[in-house]
Amino acid sequence: MSAVLDRLLDALGLRRKELLVTFDAAVYARVAARLNAAGVPHRDTITPTGRNTRRSGSFGALGERADLSTEFQIFVTPAHWPAARKALRGEE
Repeated sequence: MSAVLDRLLDALGLRRKELLVTFDAAVYARVAARLNAAGVPHRDTITPTGRNTRRSGSFGALGERADLSTEFQIFVTPAHWPAARKALRGEE
């Protein structure tokens, strides 16, 4: 059953590989812009991870860097992996 599911996911283009994980919004924006400019389809996931996302009733914590409290992930399908690598390397 697993092989059938694997083939179906590949055929529908639903299987994705993680291209980038970062907590830096500038890096995420730069990579997403390069992929968009190259026409590489991708899926993004943005996950808040800071203290103010929890139901604790407080906003932030001593020593916590608010600019690094969000995780950014970019995924591409295996078929688009070579094009994504070229886009990030600046190749035509």
